[in-house]
Amino acid sequence: MSNQVRWRVARPPRRWAGAVLLACIFLSVVLVVAYRTYLGRATTYLMMDDILDVEWYDPAEIVMGESRAPLVRVAREDSGIAPWALDRIMAYAEEHGSCAMLVMHKGLVVEEAYWCQLEPGDRPQAMSMAKTVTALMVGIAIDEGRLRSIHDPVSSYLEEWRDDERSRITIADLLSMRSGLRNENNPWNPFSDITLIHIGTDVPEHTFDVQAEVPPGERFDYNNVNYQVLGLLVERVFGKRYAPLLSEKLWQPLGADDALVWLDVPGGTAKTYCCLFAQARDWARLGWLLARNGRLGAEHLVSESWVEAMRTPSKLEPAYGFGLWLDHPKLQGEGSAKPVPMLAKDLLLLVGQGQQRVYIIPSAELVVVRLGHERMDWDDAFIPNTLYAGTEDKVSGIRTP
Repeated sequence: MSNQVRWRVARPPRRWAGAVLLACIFLSVVLVVAYRTYLGRATTYLMMDDILDVEWYDPAEIVMGESRAPLVRVAREDSGIAPWALDRIMAYAEEHGSCAMLVMHKGLVVEEAYWCQLEPGDRPQAMSMAKTVTALMVGIAIDEGRLRSIHDPVSSYLEEWRDDERSRITIADLLSMRSGLRNENNPWNPFSDITLIHIGTDVPEHTFDVQAEVPPGERFDYNNVNYQVLGLLVERVFGKRYAPLLSEKLWQPLGADDALVWLDVPGGTAKTYCCLFAQARDWARLGWLLARNGRLGAEHLVSESWVEAMRTPSKLEPAYGFGLWLDHPKLQGEGSAKPVPMLAKDLLLLVGQGQQRVYIIPSAELVVVRLGHERMDWDDAFIPNTLYAGTEDKVSGIRTP
């Protein structure tokens, strides 16, 4: 008789095997149904054009505008900008992947051009340029007394933060990117904070799941979560959804056309760290508002003191204010070995991923909108420097043709 022991694996009865199989199928169906939106977005995101495929960002909610009067255009020869400067920047824009380019001087449109089959009425994705709009909405809440002070703890208004270390984070900490919140900004990880917030179906839950890692005020960390919390804060203190609130407080008074905000689900929460879809002309209107210290005509849509706060450099990152980049060396001359200094010392930038830009030079009364595709050889100094040198009040010592 063999000493070898033979082990037999007991097989479950056939009826149990069938039940397990049915349970697995049922669970799979439930998971697919429950997460179909997330899975659909995850499997198609990398195949679409971030900027132009606006239909992908579904569902979206209309931000009602009130286009009372079109922007006024002025002839090149009457614009106060040298023709050679306009020729150079328009050629540069076209050669470097731009889909829309608009130049405004003294509130008048000097140049406007579109490529990539984009039309003037189209509303491409402007990415993080939306953060500037969120900061303006915070300022309006301050102006109206809905928020007492930027130095208030956010937990004074959001009870979700009252019982942990986040209770110390102030509104100013969020605005200036020094909150200390965890920053899982890896879009390749399906379970990272940014992925769950960006393509998930419950923005408030995922946002409030993000915990603090370091005490507020210790480090500058560009974190999308900060501006999503600010959007939730604005909604909470006004008691209104973000899209109609933005329409009432800013978009209609600005005289802008209809825009869109991306929601997590139909009737859900707006994503306020990104994803405001608006015409190039309306980004120019917004830039002109900032160039005029929040004033439109004789009316202030946002206080001058708030615009001043937005463009005040952070102590932790001198190139950043509240939702605005200032003289931004991190973006200058990306394709060059050495960054090119900005000539205008009062330059303001709205910055979105993929080189979505609004350049604002208040001292020269210049606003430039550039929307389009990312290029590694893009130089953020080229357009503002060329235009600044080409205005009537030329910089001393600049040699021009």
